[in-house]
Amino acid sequence: MTIGEAAELTNVQTSAIRHWEKEGLLSPERNLENGYRLYTPVHIRQILLIRTLRKTVYFLDKMKEVVDAVEHQSIEKAKKITEEALVSIHQRNRQQFNGVHQMIELCIEVGMMEYNDPSLLYLPYWYEHHK
Repeated sequence: MTIGEAAELTNVQTSAIRHWEKEGLLSPERNLENGYRLYTPVHIRQILLIRTLRKTVYFLDKMKEVVDAVEHQSIEKAKKITEEALVSIHQRNRQQFNGVHQMIELCIEVGMMEYNDPSLLYLPYWYEHHK
């Protein structure tokens, strides 16, 4: 099938599919007569997997590892990579929450905000530590 057909079937823009090919996540064969990319059911599965991984904030290098692991039936490796990604995301989230907490502390210290500021109610981390 053509890139347009693959894009329609997977609900992914053709530009995204071309980008993923450029990044080495996909490697469709080319039709020797017209130079068009030829997408197989394997490529469709890869596109669907990449589309899902993009929603999880995976980095391209990790996406390639997961795609390769799944294509080679290495589910344990894919699971391990996914678990490592979750740990990394959790660590980044904690660092970001810590940064927000420090910014709030600074704003309070310089008089730009008070402990009872209503906007702090939307920050569960802050609220839990300053009841």
